[in-house]
Amino acid sequence: MTSSIFERFEHYIQASLLGAGQGMMALALEHPLDVVKTTSQADPEIRSSWEVARKIYMREGLLGFYKGAIPNGARLALKQSYRYPMMLFFPKLYEEIIPAEVQKAIPDAEPTATAVSLATIETWISCPFERGKVYLMTSQEKNPLRQFFILNKGRLQKELFRGITAVYARQLSSWGSFLIANNRLKTWERNRTQSEKLSFFSLLWISFVIGAINTCVDMPFDTAKTHLQKRTAPLNETLRSTLKKVYLAHGVKGLYAGWRPRMIQYMLQAVYTVSLLEHLEQATKQS
Repeated sequence: MTSSIFERFEHYIQASLLGAGQGMMALALEHPLDVVKTTSQADPEIRSSWEVARKIYMREGLLGFYKGAIPNGARLALKQSYRYPMMLFFPKLYEEIIPAEVQKAIPDAEPTATAVSLATIETWISCPFERGKVYLMTSQEKNPLRQFFILNKGRLQKELFRGITAVYARQLSSWGSFLIANNRLKTWERNRTQSEKLSFFSLLWISFVIGAINTCVDMPFDTAKTHLQKRTAPLNETLRSTLKKVYLAHGVKGLYAGWRPRMIQYMLQAVYTVSLLEHLEQATKQS
């Protein structure tokens, strides 16, 4: 029993270290895509992502693509360090506490419960980093971080958690679609190949499909989050009013502004997330 607990703890530590390392390595590639996506969402009048990228480069050079890299790097490293251990822990927990008859009647009960738990925890941890990242990306000031603290003196906590409802909606939709799709597609592929171990190409196509599903499901909430957390965000806006305002002004396209860089970003994330999660799940099963 003691040996089993230590082995499980060892897997959680391994998952945490691998996740944190992966997050930092992905930053150089992902952050420019995030800047283009966020800028597109903040200003939906610019139709093309290429035009957004060109304007960023003309105005600020290559460094413009790395605005907000410090809070985003901290967010990624922290997020990836805890999310993999939790992705291993919560499914096992809910497999044990959700009655077997419920799991049989509702196959998505365990991933749904896991998604709600992960989304709730991650929202409270990541919201201040998300706020800082979006503020820096959408600010034109010379020293935006200093200006942020000056402007929000006396209400810093409230400002750091601005847009938390949109962050939570995005986390719920993102985790829910990821875990349910991951569970269903892997089960389908194992039945198709008659093999418990999935090949690299199986994981690759599963990753791409999950990335596409994620983008379609959570982009409207991500757009609302950007509008609520950007430098010029109006006070007292809500998630519902923001979604309505963007839709009335720009239609469905406004809610999906920046979808191309977001799709690329999600597919890249899905490739290493699905692959690493599969490796960790198999290692855990064998221990």
